[in-house]
Amino acid sequence: HAAQAKSRAVVLEMIGDIPDADMKPPDTALFVCKLNPNTQDEDLEIIFSRFGPCTANIIRDRKTGDSLNYAFIEFETQEASEMAYEKMNNVIIDDRRIKCDFSQSAHDQWKQFKLGSRQKLLDKRRAQAADL
Repeated sequence: HAAQAKSRAVVLEMIGDIPDADMKPPDTALFVCKLNPNTQDEDLEIIFSRFGPCTANIIRDRKTGDSLNYAFIEFETQEASEMAYEKMNNVIIDDRRIKCDFSQSAHDQWKQFKLGSRQKLLDKRRAQAADL
């Protein structure tokens, strides 16, 4: 699977969808999953900012804009990310018990989002090109 993911990453890099095929999340990012679909980026930023300045990015379906119930929260320091992990893993937010993980551990999910969610688009483009 690694070779296939790498080849897809190279294709996406060539068509400009990602800046670098080996792109990975920074050490200061925290992966948060099992979110309530109604939770917003701003909600997470308010909740997690007690550990330090942060930006939250809830991952959304490209077509519908609906939350995929997970997010990446990027802190300015690795220490803030670690403290947030220790204090926030298994905490209830918006009636959902969230799970936190270091983004490096969640690299596969992150890469899958960056690469796999675009696979349908690539397949569609290939099908359209084949019809020409």
